[in-house]
Amino acid sequence: VSCPYHRCRVEVLEEIHVWAAPMKAMAQFVCVLSTLMLIVSCLLICFNPRDEIEMELLKTGVMTTEDVEAIRRCRDVTKRSSTIDVEKLDTMKEQQKKSKFGSRKRTSRVSPTN
Repeated sequence: VSCPYHRCRVEVLEEIHVWAAPMKAMAQFVCVLSTLMLIVSCLLICFNPRDEIEMELLKTGVMTTEDVEAIRRCRDVTKRSSTIDVEKLDTMKEQQKKSKFGSRKRTSRVSPTN
């Protein structure tokens, strides 16, 4: 190891290592912090309940508070249930059978083109 450049090269590498070690620690800290933030964000997504569509539209400015109140009043008035009244359907079928014109379904007819 008689070359004078070898000693200089070792000292330069030691100086670079002195500067790079804190950068490595900082990069590791940022990676750990980012991973922690990702985990906490996923936990918050599962914890917080989803807003109603009216509230989301109100927050974005698409709707006004009067619109939201009107929708809620309509929802309270109707109080529709998700069950189907079979008796009502049977009476509607009977009325359609008695109707002069039958079913009120629209059919589209396609004419052949030449």
